[in-house]
Amino acid sequence: MIEREKFGFRAPGSPYLLQQRVEWIEDLLSYERVKAQGYFDPEVVERLKARYRQPGFHLHAHLETDLLMIVLTTGILVDTFALPSLGGAPAEGASLGSPQTIDTELAGCSAEPPAGLGVVE
Repeated sequence: MIEREKFGFRAPGSPYLLQQRVEWIEDLLSYERVKAQGYFDPEVVERLKARYRQPGFHLHAHLETDLLMIVLTTGILVDTFALPSLGGAPAEGASLGSPQTIDTELAGCSAEPPAGLGVVE
C-alpha cells in the first residue's frame, strides 16, 4: 500500500446525486425550501436542477463550478447551525445568475469565474 501509485478521489457532484433521485437531496433543493431560506432564487435553482438531471450531463471537475453543490452546502449550513432565513424571495435584483449567464456557464468549459449565486446582501 505504501509503494502503490497515489491518486486523488473526487466525490460525485450534484448532477450524479440529482440523477439518482436521492430523497434528502431533493428535499434540500426543493423549491419551497430554497424560497423559504431566501439565499438563492428558487426559479434559477429549478432550471439548474432540470439541466443537471439531463441524461449524460456532467460538469468538468476542474473547470466548472458545481453551482447546485453550493446551494446544497448552504442549505445544510442553514439547517445545522440554525442560521437565520432571509424569509422568502431574494432581494430585488438578486439572482443565482441570469438565464443567459447560466447557459453560457453550463454550455462548456469556462476559465471565467461563475456569475454570482444570488446571495442576498
